[in-house]
Amino acid sequence: MFAPGQTVALNGGLDVSPMPIKPALRYLLVRHGVRVLGRRACERLGYYYETDHRPYVAALYVSDRLGPPAAHTGLVARARYVDGWGRWTVSVWVGPGRAGAHAARGARRTL
Repeated sequence: MFAPGQTVALNGGLDVSPMPIKPALRYLLVRHGVRVLGRRACERLGYYYETDHRPYVAALYVSDRLGPPAAHTGLVARARYVDGWGRWTVSVWVGPGRAGAHAARGARRTL
């Protein structure tokens, strides 16, 4: 979906059971040469990976809710499973990125 060298923002909150999916998705993207940014990444990875000052081609959202997490997003993957906590549905959505560093919040570029 993304070419090596592209930058994407990875967002989303997951409950306890599906929580490991988000870092696994980050690892998969990085392994294929995609640079992954995130909110509060400076706490874990350093300021270089923070979304507040970098452009990115798309925003990825990982969610255990069924509906779209933000406006102008499209569903790209969905998985269902059952574990000791019950039935789960995890979805990955993609939305528009941010065109330039320090871009105005209204300036967006789609895939």
